[in-house]
Amino acid sequence: MSTNSESHTRHVDAVLEPITPSSRYEHVEIEQSPIRISNPLSRVMRVIPRWFMQGLGLLRQNLRWVVVSLIVLVALEITLRAAEPRLMGRVYNASMTGGHPLAFNEQGFRGQPVEIPKPVGTRRVLALGDSVTMGTGVAHDQTWPAYLAQRLSDPQRPAEVINAGLPTLDLAQMELELRERWSRFQCDEVVLVITGNMVSFAKAREDQAATLPDSKKRRATAIKEESGLRAGLKSLYTDVAIPNTLVIGSEHAKFAIGLEDHRYNPEHPVGVMLAHGYLQDGRDASMSEQAYDIVRSQLAQLKQAADDLGLPLTVTYAPPKFSLNDSIWYNLKFVNRDRLTIDPIERISTMCTELGITFVDPVDAIRNAPSPAYVLSDYTHFSPSGHDALASAIERSIRSR
Repeated sequence: MSTNSESHTRHVDAVLEPITPSSRYEHVEIEQSPIRISNPLSRVMRVIPRWFMQGLGLLRQNLRWVVVSLIVLVALEITLRAAEPRLMGRVYNASMTGGHPLAFNEQGFRGQPVEIPKPVGTRRVLALGDSVTMGTGVAHDQTWPAYLAQRLSDPQRPAEVINAGLPTLDLAQMELELRERWSRFQCDEVVLVITGNMVSFAKAREDQAATLPDSKKRRATAIKEESGLRAGLKSLYTDVAIPNTLVIGSEHAKFAIGLEDHRYNPEHPVGVMLAHGYLQDGRDASMSEQAYDIVRSQLAQLKQAADDLGLPLTVTYAPPKFSLNDSIWYNLKFVNRDRLTIDPIERISTMCTELGITFVDPVDAIRNAPSPAYVLSDYTHFSPSGHDALASAIERSIRSR
C-alpha cells in the first residue's frame, strides 16, 4: 500500500473507532451526494387527492342528506324573499345606502341639480334635515323631498324640492347653511324635519361653535363605488335573505336578553333617547330639559334666518317607530317605554307655537301608511312608504296656507 493510502487508512481508523483493537476498515465509502430536504408542498399535494377522494366517499354516503339540506335551504330562501323582500340588497357603505346609490350632485345635495336663476313660475322648496331627510336606506327619488315635489307639482306650477339633508347635522349647522349655502338657490319656502338625533346633538355639542359641513367631505360631488372581489362577494352576500335574517334576528335577540340596551352616555348623549327623556341611572334628570332649551334657541335663530331671507318656515318631527304603537311589532328592539318621560312631538309643537312657526304633526299619516313605514330593523329611518306619508302631511299644511 502506498504512503498516501496508509495515511488515509490511519485517518479513517482515527475517526471511525474499530470495534476491537485488532479490527480495521479495509474500505470506507463516503456518500458524495448532497442531503436532500423534503419539500412540504409536495407532501401536501400528495395528501390533497387522498382527502378529496375521502370527501367524495363521504358525500356518496350522505348524498341524500346533502340534497335534502339544499332543498330546505332553497325553500327557506324563497319563503323569506316572498315574506320580506326588504331582506335583500341591504348594502350600506360609502357609495350605497340600503342598496341604493348614494351620491351628491355638483350643487351639493342628493337628487337632480336645479337651475339658477330659477325658472319663472316654478315653486322651489328647501328641505332641511339630517339622515332621515337625506334618505338613509332609500333611493333619492323615494325620499320625502322627492315625494313632496311630486305632490306639489301641477301643470300650472311645477315644483322642485332641494334635499339639503345630511347625516348628523344639528339645527345650528342648518342655520349656517341656510344663510351661506342655500340662500342663493332662490327658494320660496323652507321645510324642516326635526329628529331626536338633533336634540341629542344640541346637547352633545353645546360647547362647540357651529361650523359648516365640509363641502368636499360631506357634500361630495361624487362618491367612488367599491369594486373588486371583496365588493362582489359582499354584494352577493347581502342579496341572500338567510344571512340577513340571521343578522337582524341576532340584533333583536341582544336587546331581548339584555346584552344591548338603549342607555346613552351622559358625557356624549347621541341618539333619540335623550329627546324622549329616557330615564336611566347616572343621568342628570335635567339633561333632556337642557337639550330642549338649546333646541329652542337654535330653532329661534333658524326662524330668524328664514325671516331675513323672506322664507316661510314649516317644521315637523319624525317620530321613531316605537313611539307610534304599543305593539311589540313596533318595538322589536325592546325600548322600555315606561322610561320615556317626554313626548317630542308635543314639545316641538309647543316651541313652534311660541316662535310663530307652522308645525305639522305627521303621526296619523305615518300610522296609516299603506306598507311598513320604516326601513327594516330600523326605528328611525323611513321606508319609501314612510317618506311618502311624511310628504303627504307636509303637502296638506303647505296647501292649507
